[in-house]
Amino acid sequence: MIVEFGTDQPPLETAVSRAPDIEIELEHLAATGSIPLQAFFWAYGDQLSSFEAGLDEDVGVDRWALLEAKGGDHLYRVTHTADPPIVNLYRHAVAHDAILSEASITNDGYRARMFVPDRDALNAWRDACQESGLSIDVTALYGAERTPPERHHGLSEEQREALLIAAKKGYFSIPRETSLAGLAEKLGVSSQAASERLRRGMERLVDDALVDDE
Repeated sequence: MIVEFGTDQPPLETAVSRAPDIEIELEHLAATGSIPLQAFFWAYGDQLSSFEAGLDEDVGVDRWALLEAKGGDHLYRVTHTADPPIVNLYRHAVAHDAILSEASITNDGYRARMFVPDRDALNAWRDACQESGLSIDVTALYGAERTPPERHHGLSEEQREALLIAAKKGYFSIPRETSLAGLAEKLGVSSQAASERLRRGMERLVDDALVDDE
């Protein structure tokens, strides 16, 4: 089954607070005997220098590296210290045969999607997290065979919201009935962040709906 959840102690909280328009999407998590947790993620937005300064200040970050930059899309690797709550969250997930498949961080908080074998595993994982001082807020629970509406075509909740509001407000009309600045104001983000959500959302729609396996 699939569980969607948030936590009151998100990772990279200091870095994100320095760059509130930044959006982060998880690419991969890994851990070894000597490395508590490494997170590979994409960051989007126009405050990347502030975000990187925040990474230097974040007590949960041991070291970080920029691995790739493609326009406004930046791929980072962060090696966490042993202290951040996300380390225990990940360890407990592994211990209960759960797989953290998606996660995003914005100024609005941390959202994640995880596969769990059954309700017993989910309850055991939540209990272990609570014993570690982590509060888990489960927002959805459903069978692995059902795709929730906000994940159709691989869209994140933020991308889907941006595309729906853009369509409703006439952003795609000719002539346009609203500007990018107007759309950004409606979404409560900067124009750059709104542009990134639209661009990446449309890219995912094209990849999912039009690009074949070849």
